[in-house]
Amino acid sequence: MDSEDPLIFRVGMFFYVIGGGAFVLFVASDLAEQTDFDYLFVAIVIIGIGWAFRRGMTPPPSAGRFAWLKTKIESARKKKETKIEAKEKITCQNLFHSSRQFLNTSTMAMWSMQQASPT
Repeated sequence: MDSEDPLIFRVGMFFYVIGGGAFVLFVASDLAEQTDFDYLFVAIVIIGIGWAFRRGMTPPPSAGRFAWLKTKIESARKKKETKIEAKEKITCQNLFHSSRQFLNTSTMAMWSMQQASPT
C-alpha cells in the first residue's frame, strides 16, 4: 500500500486479513467434520469491522492498462455513428428528391389535363 494512506484504512485491511484467516479456520473445521461455527461468526464480524474502516477510502486512479482498447472502441463507435448519420442524410435527400420529382410529375399531369380539357 502507499505510505500516504491513513492509518484507519490500513487497520481496515488488517481486519480483512484476520477475518479471512478466521474463515479459513472455519472451512478447515468443516472439512475435518468438526464444524465450529464460532470461526464463521468471528470472520463475519471482523470482516464487517474491516469494511467499516475501509468504506471511506477513495478508489485508486486508473492505471491506464486498457486505454488503447478504450480508444479503439470509442473510434469504432464514432465511425459507426457517422456512417449511420450519412446513411440517414442520403435517405432524407433521396426522399426529398423523389417527393419533389413526384410533385413535378403530378403538377405536370394536372397542367396537361387542364390544357386538354375544353372550358
